Amino acid sequence: LVSLLVNQGTASENQRLFNNAVIRVQHLHQLAAKMINDF
Repeated sequence: LVSLLVNQGTASENQRLFNNAVIRVQHLHQLAAKMINDF
């Protein structure tokens, strides 16, 4: 349980990084879709 509480901080940090990565991928996907539509 103690290790779980300690890992909570790391987990939330990883979650934040993961969310940033997902947002970036979605943004790139939208950008690519827009470029394809322009063709």
